[in-house]
Amino acid sequence: MIKKHLELFLALGKVRITFAVTLSTLTGYLLYARSFTADLIYPLVGVFFLSAASAALNQWQERKYDAMMQRTATRPIPTGTVSKAYVFSYIFILWLAGSLILYVQSGLTPMLLGWLTFFWYNAIYTPMKRRSVFAVIAGALIGALPPMIGYTAAGGAWYQTEILIVAFFFFIWQVPHFILLVLRLGEQYEAAGYPTLTQYFNETQLKGIVFSWITGTVFTAFLLPVFHIINNPFITGALLLFSIALMVMSRSLISTVLQFRFRSLFLNINLYLLVIMILIVLETQV
Repeated sequence: MIKKHLELFLALGKVRITFAVTLSTLTGYLLYARSFTADLIYPLVGVFFLSAASAALNQWQERKYDAMMQRTATRPIPTGTVSKAYVFSYIFILWLAGSLILYVQSGLTPMLLGWLTFFWYNAIYTPMKRRSVFAVIAGALIGALPPMIGYTAAGGAWYQTEILIVAFFFFIWQVPHFILLVLRLGEQYEAAGYPTLTQYFNETQLKGIVFSWITGTVFTAFLLPVFHIINNPFITGALLLFSIALMVMSRSLISTVLQFRFRSLFLNINLYLLVIMILIVLETQV
């Protein structure tokens, strides 16, 4: 019974995405705190709970469309594994717990930023996906907010330059991440009635769009040493090497010879984000 409820908890909360959101919160926290402290656990748990609640609400909002796609048809809600009461109890309990943890242990600003992320994902981005392929731009804001939650939980102000630069990087990165996900699963999204980029752009144009956003992501990463968020020469060198590697691995987007693989490029850009977060954390510890 415990195992079953744990599996449902992880599935409804989209644990892989929620874990990534929590890692970005950790990055923001350490950017200001510069060290691992006992108080770090509170924004991480608070954001994890809010993110899981948001993911569960998203699945409820998209339950009819999830049933139409192979990737999501086996989720608990489309299969009828859980009841409406179960889902909304899950959402409410985790939303309330996450909100209270952020407010009591981290302060009002982190909680409000958590609420903004929740609202933006479920009330703005999710319904917009049904109407416009350009929802990915609006949805990119979701990735920029968790680092701010961590930063403000550590005592920083959301409007300080260093966190704005980091949040801007997360925002830019989110766009090619979303585009590549939609392109990789384009047929399933179309089957579920979602508007897709392939309805508006041909393959050559799509490659150019993705390459432009990946290039923008790399250039934005170099704002980190420009604004002295990263200062260590070895960490800066690692940033340069990984950025060159991403651009080299993305060359199939502008090549007429190399075969373009959405999946591998999607994995590469996700790895690049992880590397940037690790480099920022390492900078705070040297």
